[in-house]
Amino acid sequence: MIISRFLLMFSRCSGNSVTLNFSVIKIIVFWSIILIILSVTDLHSDFQILAARLGRVATYSLPTVLFLTLRPSPLPNTLYLSLLPIHKWLSRLIIFQSLLHTVMYIYFFMKRNTLSKIYRIDNLNGCIAMTAFLIIIITSLPKFRRSAYNIFYVNHYICTWIVVITLYFHVRPGIPYLTLLNAAILIYQIYYRFKISKLTKIDVSQISENLILVTLPNDSIANKSNLPGCHLRMIEYDENNYVKLIWKLLFSPIQHPFTISTLPIDKSQRLIVRKGKFDLNPNKKYFITGAFLPYLNFLKSNSYSSISDFVFNSNSRYDYNVTHTNN
Repeated sequence: MIISRFLLMFSRCSGNSVTLNFSVIKIIVFWSIILIILSVTDLHSDFQILAARLGRVATYSLPTVLFLTLRPSPLPNTLYLSLLPIHKWLSRLIIFQSLLHTVMYIYFFMKRNTLSKIYRIDNLNGCIAMTAFLIIIITSLPKFRRSAYNIFYVNHYICTWIVVITLYFHVRPGIPYLTLLNAAILIYQIYYRFKISKLTKIDVSQISENLILVTLPNDSIANKSNLPGCHLRMIEYDENNYVKLIWKLLFSPIQHPFTISTLPIDKSQRLIVRKGKFDLNPNKKYFITGAFLPYLNFLKSNSYSSISDFVFNSNSRYDYNVTHTNN
């Protein structure tokens, strides 16, 4: 029973069959080996060294986790969406490793009757960082994320800053340069989001009972691309409440993604949107961020083309039997 539940975590169901998600398994195995090697080297059979090393390795892995979220990815010919599975599973591994670090130190304190050390300021900061880590992993679970996306996003963003700041005061010896690197990655994300954002008004037309057509000026998209399936992100501009606006732009940038249905050469840009909770109103202004490239995992770029070229090899195939049966 336990094994079957474990396998279901890394599998996809199709009809009556179950297919293991080997790409996820490879990510977990690869990063687990790296983290284990870094954590157990030269321990000299000392479990306190192991406890300290677990926390140290997890801390030094944080810049990698943050780097994987950069949009666009600084890596050549790499879409940031393709790196999100690595970000997700590496984050879970270092949070698990951090939890082991915390549990082992609590055990040492209890065994030596020095549990009061938890209330030292450096150790309290470690507890706060661990709490923020746990909030991140709980709110990132698929069911929670889908049912309460805004809570997931806000917690994810704020708790990341809490982890970066509290680890600076917790880790010994100190990590000033590592903290600076973590903060630089987060600040760069804010800077780049503003760099490719523009303020504009929109036109809205009703297509059907559930669909609306949103039209934007062509110059409202700062970062244009000819690839099909690109998307932009929108935040409502609340000019009557600047405190709320700053909160939404800096501390809780919950952007609403929409796929672009036109090309940069067109006179205007259009979105075909299903009605939802996000208010699309021609009388309001919006920050438009993007465009962001799509993640088309069924297409592979030719070796002689760049990521911005519309030249691809498709690895999709026509299945006559399935199509014929469905017809």
